[in-house]
Amino acid sequence: TTTTTTTDAKSSSTATTTDPTTGCMSGSGFVDEGDVGLNQCPDPEMCTCRDGKFVDCHRRRKEFVDLFSWEREAFINAYLTVTQGGGSLQARYELIASEHHRLFFTAIHTQQFFLTWHRWFLLAVEDLLREVNPCVTIPYWAW
Repeated sequence: TTTTTTTDAKSSSTATTTDPTTGCMSGSGFVDEGDVGLNQCPDPEMCTCRDGKFVDCHRRRKEFVDLFSWEREAFINAYLTVTQGGGSLQARYELIASEHHRLFFTAIHTQQFFLTWHRWFLLAVEDLLREVNPCVTIPYWAW
């Protein structure tokens, strides 16, 4: 919210107006630009409001078998959109997948930094999925 204060010289009064266009709507109300609030996902996440959108959300991942049916459907729909929907999302996904494939055949799986290396790829794909649906996270599978 942008607050503007004006002073009327004749009456010496001050009026404050609020501009509701700079901020984010959360499940519990309006969040000012730069502040932290809950997004509007069914399972709300704590996020920062920036440029009218919630970003830097604290993501909560679930095991695939623990997802509600709507969460599974949202994940699958976002994945299909990113991987088969064409456009820039699919192009960006294919770049990530191509790089992963290229490095897969090196000795990457024997390196001590493998887990952090692979986590970066998962996060990059998840960020694409969240452009389709900001409530989606990549589930994990507990073997």
